[in-house]
Amino acid sequence: MPQNLSDGDSGFTGVNTRLDPGQLQAGSVASAINMRFERGVGAPRHGIRKMAWSNTRTESGGASSTISAAELSKVSAFAGTIYGSGMFKDPNGQEWLLVATSSAVYRTRANNYARALPNPESVTLNADVFFVQCFHVVIMFRGANAAPMVMDSIDFGFKSIVQVPSDTALDENNSDGTEAIPNAANGIYFGNRLVVPYSGDLVAVSDYLNYTRFQPVLSTFRINQGSDDDLVALWKFDENTVLCFKERSIYAVRNLYGNYADAMLQEITRGYGLKAAKSLASVGRDVWFLSDQRGVCSLRVAESGRVQGVDMPVSDPIQSVIDRINWAYSDVATAAYHQNRYYLAVPLDGATKNNAVLVYDFINQAWSGYDTSNQIGKAGSCSTSGYTAKQSCTNAGGSWTEETGIKDFVVMPYNGANRLMFLTTDGFINLYDDRHLSGFADEKSSSGAISHEQISHEMTTRGYDCETSQYKRFRLGRVQINTWNPTMTATADYDGIGESEDVWSGSKTFDRTKYDRPFNAADYTTTTADQVATVTVTGGGSGYGAPPAVSFSGGGGEPGAAATAVLLGGVVVKVRMTNGGNSYTSNPAVAIVGAATATGAVVTTQTNEANDHATAFRQDYSVNPSSATEGVDIGAAGINFDAHQKSTLKGNLHKHGRYAQLKISATTGRMEVTGTSVQAALAGNIASKRM
Repeated sequence: MPQNLSDGDSGFTGVNTRLDPGQLQAGSVASAINMRFERGVGAPRHGIRKMAWSNTRTESGGASSTISAAELSKVSAFAGTIYGSGMFKDPNGQEWLLVATSSAVYRTRANNYARALPNPESVTLNADVFFVQCFHVVIMFRGANAAPMVMDSIDFGFKSIVQVPSDTALDENNSDGTEAIPNAANGIYFGNRLVVPYSGDLVAVSDYLNYTRFQPVLSTFRINQGSDDDLVALWKFDENTVLCFKERSIYAVRNLYGNYADAMLQEITRGYGLKAAKSLASVGRDVWFLSDQRGVCSLRVAESGRVQGVDMPVSDPIQSVIDRINWAYSDVATAAYHQNRYYLAVPLDGATKNNAVLVYDFINQAWSGYDTSNQIGKAGSCSTSGYTAKQSCTNAGGSWTEETGIKDFVVMPYNGANRLMFLTTDGFINLYDDRHLSGFADEKSSSGAISHEQISHEMTTRGYDCETSQYKRFRLGRVQINTWNPTMTATADYDGIGESEDVWSGSKTFDRTKYDRPFNAADYTTTTADQVATVTVTGGGSGYGAPPAVSFSGGGGEPGAAATAVLLGGVVVKVRMTNGGNSYTSNPAVAIVGAATATGAVVTTQTNEANDHATAFRQDYSVNPSSATEGVDIGAAGINFDAHQKSTLKGNLHKHGRYAQLKISATTGRMEVTGTSVQAALAGNIASKRM
C-alpha cells in the first residue's frame, strides 16, 4: 500500500526567492505580489487613495472664487513635470507639503487645496529639486548648475540666498574667506549648520547658525581625494556623525561639533556605495539604502562605536527581484520607513520610472515581496493600437501617454496621525497602504473623476516535499482562507520544467446571496427600494445670496426626496441629499430655483433592514458602499463592512515530483491565506526518477 504523506504551513512570515523552493523553512513563501504577512496570515495590501487636496485652485478678487462646481468635485493632478517634494514646518507649527513642478512650486496640507507659492524672481524649474528645512527656512537645492534658493515664509515663496554676516563672537565662526553656499543636488541640516556635498568629493559646512555661507579653508572636507568616485548624498547618522555616500565607497565624518578641530574621517567601505540618494532611510540606529553593487544594504554601529557595513546585503533573500531592477535608471529609486516597514520604490523590468515597491517587514524580519499596480507605475501607451514606443506612435499619428511611476515618498500628518504618502510623476498625491483609511481597492482618476481598480494579489508557497526528497505522487491540495468577494485561482507547480496543474477548475467566486448551510436556506436579500443618492451640479448659476430651494419630480418615486444647496461665492457648488425618498425606478428631474441646474442619480440600496447581515454560513459578507450604483442601509444592528468568511478549499492533484508548490491568486476582492497543505503518496513501484 502507498504511504500517505503530508506537508504544509499554518502561518506565513515572508518571501525568500534565493533558495530553492524545496529548501525553504516553514512559513517562508517563494514569491508574493501585493501581499502582507501579519500574525501568520498572508493578506493583500491595503489600497491606494488619491488625496483630493492635491487639487490646484485659481483664485481672483480676494475671497471671490472662480472655481466651477464641476471642477470642485474633481481630484486633479499637479500641472507640469514633477521635480520633487518635501516638508516644511512653519513658525506656527503648521506642516506643509511642498511640490515642485515645471509650472510652479505648490504648497498644500491635509484637507486644504494646493496653492502656487509666489515666485518673486520668476524662476522656472527644469531639473529635480531637493528640499531641506534649516532653522526656520527651507532650502531648495536645484543641482550643480543652479544656485540653491530659500523660503523663509510660506506667503512669499522662494528667493535667492544672500550672504548675511555671521556672529564672529562665536569660536565656531570666522570672518575670513567666506563664500556662498555652493550649488548642489542635495544637503542636510546638521548641528545648526547646513552641510552640502559638491564638486565631486567636497563637503561644505556652513557657519554656525548661518545657512548662507561657508569657509572653504576651514569648513570643507575632501572625501577620498583624487578619485573619480563622486559624492551622491550625505546623511545624519547620529548627533556628531555624518555619513558621506559616494558612488562606490562610504565614509563617516565623526566628532562634528564646535569648530571641527577634532573631526575625523573614517572609511567604512570601498566595496560599494550609494546608487539613489532618496533610497536612504533611518531604521532605528541603522541606515538602509540601495547600492547597484550589492542591492539593499545596511550600516550600523559596531561595539567599538565605529560605523560599519553589514556583511550580507539585506536584500539577499529577494535577489531575483533585485536582478530585475533597471540599473541604468535606478538613481530615481526612493524609500521611506514607516510603521515598521521599509518601502523602496524601484524601476523593474526595463521601466525608467519607479513602477514597483519592495517592502521589508521588521516585525517578521523578512521581505513581503513587492507591490505593483497602475497607480504605482504604468508603462507608456499609444492611442493607436500596435505601437509601444513613443516615436513610432507619434509617427503613426497616435497620441502618446507618458510612463508614470513614484517620484517621492513622504510621511505627513493626515486625519490625526502621520501617514505614508507618495507623489507620482503624473502629479497625484496618494495615501498608501493605510490599514484604517485606504480601503480594499486602488483609486484612479479619469478626467478628475474617481473610480476603483481591484488589487490583484498572489503568493506562491514553498516547495512541500512531505519530509522526503523521494519522488512521489501528489494527491490533494488544500487552502485555508478568509475571503471578501474574491475571484480566485490556485495551481500546483512541481519541480519539473513547466509542470503544473489547476487545484480547482477555473476561477472560484463566492455568492453573497447564497448559504452553504442549511441546504434549503432561502437566498439573502441584498437590496431594497431604490432611492435618490446623489445630485450632480451641472450649472452653478451666480449671484445667490442664500441657498436656493431644490425639488425632485418624476422617476416613479414616492414624494419625500429632499436636498439642500451649498453655495460658494454666490455659486451653487454642491447639492447635499437630506432624504433619498423611495421606490424610484429611474433618475428624477432636479429643479433648483434660479439659474443653477443639476441631475439626480438613483441607486439600489444594499440592505440590512432585517438585521440579518451577520447570519451564519453565508458564502460571502462583502458590502460595497463605494459602488456607483449602490448605497447601504445598515439597519439597526449595523454591518461589519470588513467581515471575511472563513473556508477551506481543496482539489485533487495528479502529478509526480519531488515537491509541489501552491500558487494562490485573486484578481478581485480579498483573500487572506491562513494555511496551505498538500498530500502525497510514496508508492512502492514509483522509483526516484521521473516516470
